[in-house]
Amino acid sequence: MNFCDSGRLAAKLAQMGFTVFQDLENAKLKGQKFDFAICNTCCVTDLAEKKSRKKVSFLTRCANKVLATGCGVKVFPGNFSVQLCPEMQDVLQFFTNLKIDAKAKPATKVRTRIFLPVQTGCENFCTFCIVPKARGRSVSFPLEQIVAQAVQAEHAGAKEIVLTGINLAAWGASQTTRPQESKLPALLEGILQATGKVRLRLSSVGSQFLRSDFFTVFANPRICPHLHLSIQSGSERILQKMNRSHGLREIQQAARLARKARKNVALTADFIAGFPGESERDFQDSCQLARDLSLTKLHVFPFSSRSGTPAADFPGQVESDEKKFRAEVLRTLGEKLRKEFLERNFGQKLQVLFEHDQTGLSENFIRVRLPGACENELQKITLTRENVVWDL
Repeated sequence: MNFCDSGRLAAKLAQMGFTVFQDLENAKLKGQKFDFAICNTCCVTDLAEKKSRKKVSFLTRCANKVLATGCGVKVFPGNFSVQLCPEMQDVLQFFTNLKIDAKAKPATKVRTRIFLPVQTGCENFCTFCIVPKARGRSVSFPLEQIVAQAVQAEHAGAKEIVLTGINLAAWGASQTTRPQESKLPALLEGILQATGKVRLRLSSVGSQFLRSDFFTVFANPRICPHLHLSIQSGSERILQKMNRSHGLREIQQAARLARKARKNVALTADFIAGFPGESERDFQDSCQLARDLSLTKLHVFPFSSRSGTPAADFPGQVESDEKKFRAEVLRTLGEKLRKEFLERNFGQKLQVLFEHDQTGLSENFIRVRLPGACENELQKITLTRENVVWDL
């Protein structure tokens, strides 16, 4: 979502006449000072906020004027010493007030895929998460707006649209605590009907929102057979301490229905290692769940104590070295499961969308290398040991 916010802000500034550089290292103006620099801060963890502060400090040496915006500024404004613009609209208003008369530059062309936000905010208040304070209550963007943006992206040349949100699968629900109200299937059907060939991919989803009506639509071949499940723990006890809105039953059911709907689906997942009070048995439950579900990639975080959340003050804080050890064990398991998934796919024909570096992603989230492949080209490729990218 931060990536999407930054992209929309960059596009708006380009339309206003500014030349935008998002990669300082490769900018043509390297060695000179920029007129303005904007840091879209993050506070999802203490480390993320620390990196944001460090980046702001770095930018003060690169630009004449620095503005900080985003989640870190909204939640912890006192930690930043430059001009604060908590909302993206505040940034645009700042530049509008300058009344700069500049010739508008064309927007950057679409390359391969675009990220399309459909929802923001969350009311779940997981005990480790600061996001509800940073993003506020859940808001679903209008169907007509999303469909129009999807059609525009396809016309601009995008071959894949990645739907994203703070709690994506809650689209259409009055609150993220009411998964039964989710209308994600209707959203997917609306986009599929309005577009012709562009394929759809879903970013992280909560298993409690994925009912049978979702999987009826998920069976459509234009939807990538890939689900990234926000699991966090394989221990029922720890899920309760996290105040997750689901248990193991919802996770297991989502995996079962996904495999029923799509034969070669990729199931990837987030896990937190070393949550306060996590015993060795709880940790082993997480490892066992990953095995039982045959997950294809694990995104593992050692628990990071985020000030301002209940979990930061929970008893039973796990020692730092133990958290790192458990995270490494989970990552190693994830690498093993991924290799097993790749081996099951050898000999299969996969539709690969290639990028600028002559690698691309298949519909089921396998990275393939093909020398000479053109950017934004879709090709049917037979997966082999030679063309698969083993290390991600």
